[in-house]
Amino acid sequence: MPFPVTVCIAPTVARSRLARARYVDGTYRGLLWNSSRTMLAAAAMAVMVTGFPALLALFADGVDREYFGALILAVTLLRAPLLVPLTAFQSYLLFFFASREANIIRALVSFLALVAIGTTVFAGVTALFGEQVFVWLFGETVRQVSDLLVPLVCASGMIAGLFVTGPAVLSRNDHAAYMTGWVVAAVVATGFAAGAVTAAVVRGVGRRRGAKAVAKRQGKAGLPVLGTRSFLVDVHLLSPKD
Repeated sequence: MPFPVTVCIAPTVARSRLARARYVDGTYRGLLWNSSRTMLAAAAMAVMVTGFPALLALFADGVDREYFGALILAVTLLRAPLLVPLTAFQSYLLFFFASREANIIRALVSFLALVAIGTTVFAGVTALFGEQVFVWLFGETVRQVSDLLVPLVCASGMIAGLFVTGPAVLSRNDHAAYMTGWVVAAVVATGFAAGAVTAAVVRGVGRRRGAKAVAKRQGKAGLPVLGTRSFLVDVHLLSPKD
């Protein structure tokens, strides 16, 4: 709804500014080429951000459903504080860097420093209270991904850095570098997704093997077995009634 309203209001409110903005530098061929590279970069960005759970799902065959659900939950919640604001401010950052062409390096370093500080603080809070908060909110199921919480925050900080450097590069009219950065990051994210799911499968197989080994040691009646140091001797723990 806001978008149609904006399209209707903009021509009447900013008619003079829009009249000056009807023309762009370069040729139609150059405009089409730059637009296509920007669209490809946007597709790669979508794969890394909104499409990352679907990307994980492509490699999730054989992964425990509870573990996979907890992983998706952690990825979604830990990315939001850093990536949602930066996603919303992409147009502003592009304008900000374009209007500071003479001091763009200083402005870029300042924004990256803010991202680094925010990521460090968020990672520290997650390390101290992340597991407790997740378990309190969502139950014991999410405890199995507690060792991934801080690495996920750090990965989100790296993506947040791309959300800052991307508009800075695009403001210099370097569409090739903008596209290359996002495509390479999407390829790396795909490798990370495959590696994370593979690790989850290996962990699940190890957990099932451990459970089977414990079950074998229980004895036929399901009684716990106590191994001794004597050769070929096992003692079954019986209740007083037995």
